[in-house]
This record gives sequence, structure tokens and C-alpha cells, in this order.
Amino acid sequence: MRFALPFFIACSACLAFGCASIPQTGPDSISGTWKTEAPASYIIEHSVHKPQGESVEHDHIELLERSASVEWQLEERPDGLVIGTTHWIAHGSDGQELFRGSEPLLGVRDFERLVLEEAADDATHTPQMVFHCAFDGPDRIRVIGYEVGSKDLMAMRFVLHRE
Repeated sequence: MRFALPFFIACSACLAFGCASIPQTGPDSISGTWKTEAPASYIIEHSVHKPQGESVEHDHIELLERSASVEWQLEERPDGLVIGTTHWIAHGSDGQELFRGSEPLLGVRDFERLVLEEAADDATHTPQMVFHCAFDGPDRIRVIGYEVGSKDLMAMRFVLHRE
């Protein structure tokens, strides 16, 4: 019985120090500006509204490859909800700007997970996008994005760095 208290204190200390030493890969807050260092490739289904891009072979669908520079301005609320804006520029294979846009972002962060949704823009024929994000340190986010809400297919992957 007299060993119970020291054992309990030792276990509690180990747990407290052990939990404190678990490395955190994400930032304390994601509020701020995040940018791609270089344009990232993406593939999108051919559209009569935006026919630019390099043709990508596929058995059943006409696809185009382009690249994009992306900037996110994010504000994380205390409850984990995230609001923001995305600014992007699409480039052709020659590096020339094809078109650009800005859309609102809405999402949620739960510890090391971040999911954001970008609104569709009918005026610029921009599809609605969903972004699944993983933190790679406090100032780097790896992103996978795909289109939802329209018939056009789109897939992209990029890395954002805190500015």
C-alpha cells in the first residue's frame, strides 16, 4: 500500500512528460497567408469555356493538363472553423497566364486534419473544389484537391508554405 502513492506519482509524471514530448506536426493556428512556391500541375476535363491546356491521353475522357499558382488567406476561429479566400492563377505549358480567380473558402480543422471547400463560380466557370490537407510542420501544408458539384472532373496536388 505504501508503494501505491509513489507508483501513482511516477506514472502520472511519465504520462505528463510523455504527452508533452509528442511532436506536433501542425501549427498552433493556421491563420495567415499560405502560397505555393511554384505552379503545381493539375488535370481537368476539357471544357468549351476553358479549352486551354496540354492534352492528356485517356481512353474515355478528353483531359487537359495545366498548372496553377495558389494563395490561401485563412482565418482559424477558436472553435476550429476556418474561413478564407483562395486566389489562383492558371498557367499554360509555356508558363503564360491563362486565367485567374478568387473564391471563398470554408472549412474545419481538427487537430492535424484540415478540410476546406471552395465555392463554385458560375461567372468564371470554376468548379466547386474540396481540399484535404495534411500538415508537414508548422509552416507547410500538403494539399489534395478535387472537384465536386459539377460534371467536370478535376484533380490537383500542391504544397503551400506560410508567408
